[in-house]
Amino acid sequence: MIQAREGDCLPMEQQQQQQQQQQQQEQQQQQQQQQQQQQQQAAGVVRQLCLQLAEAATVGDVLLLQQQQQLQQQQQQLLLLLSPQAPKLQVQQQQQQQQQQQQQQQQQQQQQQQQQQLLLLQNTSAVRVSQRRRKAIRRRQGSSRRHSSSSSSNSNSSSSKR
Repeated sequence: MIQAREGDCLPMEQQQQQQQQQQQQEQQQQQQQQQQQQQQQAAGVVRQLCLQLAEAATVGDVLLLQQQQQLQQQQQQLLLLLSPQAPKLQVQQQQQQQQQQQQQQQQQQQQQQQQQQLLLLQNTSAVRVSQRRRKAIRRRQGSSRRHSSSSSSNSNSSSSKR
């Protein structure tokens, strides 16, 4: 006998409607996924733009600060030149610059000396290590020679007893 299933009894129109509903649901899901992807991409673009704007702002701030510092230095120089004490101040500036240069040179010399001392320490420690190794090797060789000489003398004494 042929057994009928539930789906067999449904008319064709209902089956078509169900298929259409399923297709519509699938299309809606795909559209939702596409929308989510587009939203994520848009958010990423917005983030990048914000970062670029922030970088540009910081670069602009730095440039502004540099310009302000340069203007302040120029103003100070102008004031110094216009003041009646300008020659004295110029001499003082020159002296300060010379002192700064001397200090820098001294620092460089100290750094060089420190580097040389470090190199010397490293070299002396390496020499000591190699000397210790040599001594240890000599001790081993000396002890092995003693053993060999004592064993040969023992064999000589035993042969003479015979």
